[in-house]
Amino acid sequence: MSGLRLVRRGGGFVAALVATVIALAWGLPAGATTRPAPEYTARVLGGSEEVTLASLRGQVVLLNTWATWCVPCRQEMPGFEALYRKYRERGFTVVGVNIDEGRTDASVERYIEALEVSFPIWRDARNRFSKRFRVLGVPETFLIDRAGRIVHHWRGLMLPDAPQNLELIEAALEAPAQAAQP
Repeated sequence: MSGLRLVRRGGGFVAALVATVIALAWGLPAGATTRPAPEYTARVLGGSEEVTLASLRGQVVLLNTWATWCVPCRQEMPGFEALYRKYRERGFTVVGVNIDEGRTDASVERYIEALEVSFPIWRDARNRFSKRFRVLGVPETFLIDRAGRIVHHWRGLMLPDAPQNLELIEAALEAPAQAAQP
C-alpha cells in the first residue's frame, strides 16, 4: 500500500516538474495562464497587403494555423466558420493562417471557397508562424484576448463546438474592457 502512495506522489512530482519545464520553455512563469501574443505579420490571401496581428487588438481572435494537406485542418474549418458567424458582431474574429509552401494563392483560394469560408485567411508560405508561436505542426489554434494575450492554446484538432471551448470564447468576449488592457 505504501508503495502505491509513493508511485502516486512520484507521479504528481513528475507531472509538476513537466508542467514547470513546459512553462519555462514557453517563457512563462510557472502557473501563468496567459502570455502576450508575439508580433506577427503575414500577407492577405490573394493580395499583396501585409497584415499584423497587432492590428486586431481590441477584438477576441481565434488564430489557427493550417495547411490544405492537413485532414484535421479541413475538419475544423466548418466549425470555425460557424463560430465566426455566431460571434463576429461581438468583436470576435477567426484568422486562418495558411502555411502551404508549394501552393499558389489560387489553389488555396479554391480550397477555402469549396469549404465556404468567409473569415480572413492569411498566407505564410515560409511558415514564419511556426517559429513566432513555437508550434509543433498543424493544426494549432490560439485564443487571443482583446489586449493581445494568448489565453488558450490548442495543439491538434480543436473542436469548435465543444462546450468547454465555447465557454473559453464566451469568457474572453465577456471580459470587462479594463481587464483587457495590457
